[in-house]
Amino acid sequence: MGNYLASSSNEGCVKIWDIRTQQVLQKHHVHRSAVKALEWCPWKPSHLISGGGIHDRKICVYDATKFEIEHIIKHNYQITGLAFNKSTKQVMFSYGNLYRQRTNNHLPNQRHNVGNALFS
Repeated sequence: MGNYLASSSNEGCVKIWDIRTQQVLQKHHVHRSAVKALEWCPWKPSHLISGGGIHDRKICVYDATKFEIEHIIKHNYQITGLAFNKSTKQVMFSYGNLYRQRTNNHLPNQRHNVGNALFS
């Protein structure tokens, strides 16, 4: 997002930094376990999305300009990856656990909940 950087931790913390001042602007402790995925939205550059690990299983959407969390979506498995599809303006995510890893490319109802509802 231009002058901003996002970081995450194994403790479930997401931070948004101002690169110019090297100061933390926001700190969110929404996830109960490691944040496995973090991605800025390419067509809404003020929006950041994060995915939580095995004890959390949530996707969170942040508006960096308003300093708030806009949406929290719960899932049955840990979120292991996030990617934005620029042509359809949707979010794709992978999920799974140690024994069962999947990539969610063809589950329209789950992709709709994250993608269309939040980023259209």
